[in-house]
Amino acid sequence: MGRTPTTFRPSFLLLLAVTLAIALLPASARVGWSSDLGRIAAIPLRPFSHLINTVVHWFWNRVPEDAWLPAGTPETLRRIVEERDLAERRYLAEHQRVLELEEQIALLQALPAAARQLSKAPLLAQVARRTPADPTGMVELALPGGVETPPAAGSVVVYAGVHIVGRTLEGATTSTAQVCPLVHALTGPIRARIFPAAGEPGRSVLISLEVPEKGDWLAGRAPRDAVVGAGDIVRLDDPSWPATAQMMVLGEVTRIEPNDQEPLFQRVIIEPRFALSRLSQVTLIIEASP
Repeated sequence: MGRTPTTFRPSFLLLLAVTLAIALLPASARVGWSSDLGRIAAIPLRPFSHLINTVVHWFWNRVPEDAWLPAGTPETLRRIVEERDLAERRYLAEHQRVLELEEQIALLQALPAAARQLSKAPLLAQVARRTPADPTGMVELALPGGVETPPAAGSVVVYAGVHIVGRTLEGATTSTAQVCPLVHALTGPIRARIFPAAGEPGRSVLISLEVPEKGDWLAGRAPRDAVVGAGDIVRLDDPSWPATAQMMVLGEVTRIEPNDQEPLFQRVIIEPRFALSRLSQVTLIIEASP
């Protein structure tokens, strides 16, 4: 079957022509009456829009601004802040505990292998009483739990594994121990060796050290022709001390002075690198029973 030819009614053609003519008119020419037509077209929708605006206005005026927030918001926020601060404090406390454990492990690992073999398990002790302003003042250590027998008098106290800072005194218990700092008159004469800070490690100078009256350092005399310089390391070489302490560090040479009373010798001043009165934790080495 053939297609029926499309025909247009005259009214449709007229409406199409009018629409085209209106579209081609300038904007200024159609603003006035086109807005009127828009108002007329909006008349059927006006009752509905008025109703919607009334409902929206009533709803927002009746519902308070904080109605969308949970009940008891100030208290809830306060509790959230408290829980946050508590969690932060616990985290920092645990983090600090981890750092302390890492420091304790480092102190134990820093002990020379010979000291670990010749001694019982070293004890990490807390400094309980001290006088920071007095480097020569006695110090009381709080020993960890589980100590079965008190440490013997003369047990060596070290820091950072190899730095001697003192020795225990008589009267120690399983919980506390009195320590005499290295720079104290009770320490007595110490035989030591001075090793060069840089150079031949096998070269050393034997020297006898004493603590001067009212001094917080060690002093000794060395032959005038001995090669000694500031920064040289001084290590223990004294058979009267425990075997675990031999070759541990006593300090370093800070200055060299002429000896007017003994021209053939020179006066050597040694200062410990660490003062017992300024430490919070040390390692106590207890000699193993033979």
